[in-house]
Amino acid sequence: MFIFENQLSVQKGYGEQIRHRLQSLKPQAGFPGMLSYEVLPGEQTEHCDKICVRSMWKSQQDFQEYMKSSHFQMTHCAKCLPFLLKFQIRFDNASGQEPVLESRQVH
Repeated sequence: MFIFENQLSVQKGYGEQIRHRLQSLKPQAGFPGMLSYEVLPGEQTEHCDKICVRSMWKSQQDFQEYMKSSHFQMTHCAKCLPFLLKFQIRFDNASGQEPVLESRQVH
């Protein structure tokens, strides 16, 4: 099993709007290996709203194939999420190894 989690920080006041947009972009059934997809509200701070996007896959290879899809490319372009400030991704292959973390400031 492979778990992908993306913690998004968006401009204050846009969290709910972005969360609903991300839910509407849910990959349709039919992507091989996708087990689940969730968009969860996160902490609201003084400066930003946070959102967690989590998907579970049968394998890391299935996730990598999804990343090559037109759906992934269309929903991850810069203009699709104009209120994004920062993101932190976490990969975990459920093997008992430490998860891989990456964090980037966008604006």
